[in-house]
Formats: sequence, structure tokens, C-alpha cells
Amino acid sequence: MRKETITKASRNIFLFLCLILTGCFGKDATKTPTLEKTQTSFTVTLEKPRDTERPPMSQVTETAMPSITPTSIVNLLPTYSLEDTRARVQTLIQGNGKCQFPCVWEIDPISTRPESANELVTRFGNNEIPKEFFVKARKHENSAGIASIIWNDNLRTSIDFTLYENQEEIENIVFYVEFTEELKGGTSIKPVFGNPYFSELLHHYLPGQILTGYGAPSQIFIKPYEDEPTLMDYQPLFSLVMIYEDIGFLVEYLFPRETDGKNYVGCPSKTATLSLITWDPATKPTLFQMVFRNSGRGINDLDYHQFKSLEEASSMKISEFTEIFQKADTGNCLSTPRDLWRIP
Repeated sequence: MRKETITKASRNIFLFLCLILTGCFGKDATKTPTLEKTQTSFTVTLEKPRDTERPPMSQVTETAMPSITPTSIVNLLPTYSLEDTRARVQTLIQGNGKCQFPCVWEIDPISTRPESANELVTRFGNNEIPKEFFVKARKHENSAGIASIIWNDNLRTSIDFTLYENQEEIENIVFYVEFTEELKGGTSIKPVFGNPYFSELLHHYLPGQILTGYGAPSQIFIKPYEDEPTLMDYQPLFSLVMIYEDIGFLVEYLFPRETDGKNYVGCPSKTATLSLITWDPATKPTLFQMVFRNSGRGINDLDYHQFKSLEEASSMKISEFTEIFQKADTGNCLSTPRDLWRIP
């Protein structure tokens, strides 16, 4: 009897355990597969392609790959210190870097490669001593250059040096200098004519030095500019352009146009603005192509056809002009009949 009781008790315990186990792996057994599916879904979400996670282009373009932008390239090049830059600009202005035209500031359109020229230009960086000296290098897709200002009290010499290039060569170098006086605390300027400081600073580029060093020009053009009645205190200008086709440069001088009876008169010794444009003489450019890059005052692609040759506009020949004006600091002037320039 006792044995049967134990056997029944054992059977009941076994059945009870089975019920418990059945409850554990019954209806709630689906929880484990559900967790596995959730985990799998989460994993797939993390592994989705990168392209779907990229921010909009408007958020990317401002910061993407800054090391390859033109500005960054310029900043990576070594630049002169402030004092070295100032001394360098002064030396180049006064002696043209000891190179002969068409080379300007040690850059030669015949032999200098664009990448080498760009490196020379960008080394000037961006430096300034307020009201004493300023320089800024710039680089664009097809050009590079330097803008600089040198102050002498309220007088300032503004300089712009620009080289134009393609992938293979330097096409033009344009060197532009203007001498002005600051008025009203620097809010306006006016040209200063015949100042000894300008003549001393730009001595290397003035007519006497050019004619002595390079001989007679191949062509000379002049133009007396018209009055501008609508402009107060306007000083009409007289332009003298000397061209050396075989060497590869032209230089233009702007000075006051004065009136003497039936003639317009202009004196190169009173120059306040100077433009020098150089090129490889092997390219044999036309006058239009020579002046196309000139964006300052004076001869350019819009008015070059209004200029007249020296022989046509005066009684002077190129040989006579050379003999007279190659003397340093000459006070000689050019004269041309007013009737010759009347607009029909």
C-alpha cells in the first residue's frame, strides 16, 4: 500500500513538472524568435548603403575637401614676411628685378612657365601697414597678380601687376601704376602730375630710360582726350604710347592735356599714370590684342582706333622724338593740332 502511494506521488510530481515545462515552452515560446527578428532588423538598418546617409549637397559643399580649393593652395605656399614684402615690392618697382622687357618683375612671357609665375606672385601674400604700405596677391582661373599701395604722407602710388595665362604659356603681363593724392581724409583722390617722388620711384620705366635702353620704338601713338564738361575739376589727359613690337612690349604715359592756341600740348615729364604691357614677340599680336587686357585708364580695346601715329598727328618723326626725349628729365612737350581731333 505504501509502495503504491509513493508511485502515485512520483507520477504526480512528474506530471506537475511536465505542466511547468510545457508552460515555459508553450505560448510564450514565440518571444525568442521575435527578439531574433528584431535584432536582425536593427542590424540591417545599420548596414544600409552610405549614400542614403549623406547630408544634402547644400550642407556638403561648404566644407567638403577644403584642402583642394584654390584659396587653400595659395595659403600653403610660402609667403614673404611683412618687411620682406615691402622691400621686395620697392626693389622690383625701382629696378624691374634686373630683367629686360618683356620680362617684368622676374617673370618672362617667353620662358617662364605659368606654374612658376603663380608661385612667385602668391609669395607676396596679404600684408599691410595702415597708411604706409599694402600688398595683396590674388589668383584666378586664368590670371594671377599683385595689388599694392605705397603711401608717402597723403600721396600714394597704386600698383597693379597682373599676368594672364593659359595652360601652356603666359600671354600678357600688365603693369599699371597711378600716382594720386588723397583728399578729405582718404575718401577721394586726384592725380598728381610731375611730382619728383613719382619720377624717382618709376625712373626705370620713364621715356628717357626706355629710349636710352631700348632705342627707337617701332611705333608711337598719341591721343589728347576731350574735355568732360559734366565733371568738376576734371583734367583732360594726353596719352603717349611707345611700342616695341620686336622686343614684345608697349608703354603708355598719361599726363595733362593743355591748350596752346590752335594746338593741344602734353609734356611726358608730368606723367601721373603709367601702363606697361608685355608679350612674347613670337606671337606677333595686333594693336587690339596688345591692349585688350588693359583695364586701367588709357589705351584699351574700346578706344585704340582713336589714337593716331606720331607722324600723322604731329610734324615729328620717331627718330627725332627718340633723340629729343631720351634725355633724362627732359621738359620737352608734344604738340598736335586741335582741328585734327575734332569729332565730326
